[in-house]
Order: sequence, then structure tokens, then C-alpha cells
Amino acid sequence: MSVLHDERAAIVAAVTAAGTPAHDHLPGRLVPPCALVIAGSPYIEHRPDDPVGTYTARFDVQLVERAAANDVATKSLDDRIEAVAEALIAAGFGLDSVDEPFVYKTQNAALLAAIVTVTTSINLK
Repeated sequence: MSVLHDERAAIVAAVTAAGTPAHDHLPGRLVPPCALVIAGSPYIEHRPDDPVGTYTARFDVQLVERAAANDVATKSLDDRIEAVAEALIAAGFGLDSVDEPFVYKTQNAALLAAIVTVTTSINLK
């Protein structure tokens, strides 16, 4: 396994433990509420404060709510963002940012979503 795969799997585990089913890839059929763990941008970088041989990897956790009335979906997404952020921080990931909610279009549905961006330190061999 690669270090990136291992980190992605750890994110999936933390998000799932927080009560949101998570996927490490785009599934054939998206069943919200769920989370998609994808590469962030930049995916891998060497920051000035990273020791030699150590890099920062960035992952985006796309949280997608189920179809609901706007007020219900908004509250549910806010609650989900908080629960997922707390779980990822507890798992040792750095919370980089949470983007403003947006409309995620899939399977002829418009769903409320947000992206939680996390970072972690990795060593590439």
C-alpha cells in the first residue's frame, strides 16, 4: 500500500466513525448523506516548516447531504461539518479549511454539500 492510500483510509475511517458513510473514491451510485475523500490541491507539497524528506498531503472531504427542505439540509450539513471536523482533528489530521456550502449535482438531484480540507504529514520513500 502507498502512504497516500493509508492516509485516505484513515480519513475514511474517522469520517465513518463520526456517523457519515465515507468513500475513498467516487462510487457508481452516490447515496447521501455521505462523504467522498479525494485529493486536495496541491495534493503534495513541501512546506518551509516540513523537515527534509517530509511533505504535506492535502485531502478534500466532500460532505453531501440528502435531499431535504433547505432549512433541514442546512442544519444537517452544519452538524455534519462539526462532527466530521472534530473526528478528523481527534484522528490527528490538521483542519485546513471548510469551504462555503454549494450545490452538488448528481443523479438528477441538487444536493447541499461542503468541502472540508485536511492536511497530514507524510514521508515519501
